[in-house]
Amino acid sequence: MHLVNKSMFILACSSRKNKGEYEARNLYTGNSLASPIKYANHFYGDEWYILSAEYGVIKSNTVVKDYDTSFSHPESNPVTSNKIASLFPDPKTDVELVGGKNYIKMLQEAWPESNIKNPFVDYGISYQGMWRRALKEAYNNKTEIHTWLSVHRDKYVPKKLTDQEVKDWIYVNYNLNKNMIKLAHIFRDAGYSCDEHRWERLYKEVPIDLVTSN
Repeated sequence: MHLVNKSMFILACSSRKNKGEYEARNLYTGNSLASPIKYANHFYGDEWYILSAEYGVIKSNTVVKDYDTSFSHPESNPVTSNKIASLFPDPKTDVELVGGKNYIKMLQEAWPESNIKNPFVDYGISYQGMWRRALKEAYNNKTEIHTWLSVHRDKYVPKKLTDQEVKDWIYVNYNLNKNMIKLAHIFRDAGYSCDEHRWERLYKEVPIDLVTSN
């Protein structure tokens, strides 16, 4: 373990979980958190946190029970920014939250006197798959993420392709996964950039009948 004396480090929760009671860092089973958790454990020990839809901001070694609450489903009654603030008062410090814009906004509302940001934004890395890849490779090389990105940033910044290049990629790689959304994840994990609406439009323009007969 190599403790870093920097910002408060927080990971946004995931939907897949073990059943029962676990330390928070052992509760979540989704692939999206596997590498970030290894990184956090190595560089922060017990001194890192998870933003949970059920419990708010909790320390990684806090024992909690599994839950079905989700930020994606308001009807499940997830914690609000006010609830987060009441459970964990504003620490008034620098906070690095590995999570999407909605998580950042929620925590900024809960902790207005803290400086909250996603550590990847300043490097121009917007896709979550690249966040996971960067943390995985930084952990494997036992290198703190900012030090790692100062050297290797370019490999995680998605490459922008023309419409024709995107369609050519779909044509060649269609059989990797015939589900449009899952194929988009493969495309982004390969290091390319394309927003959802553009991807759907271009996907529908590819002559799939020719692909399947190829």
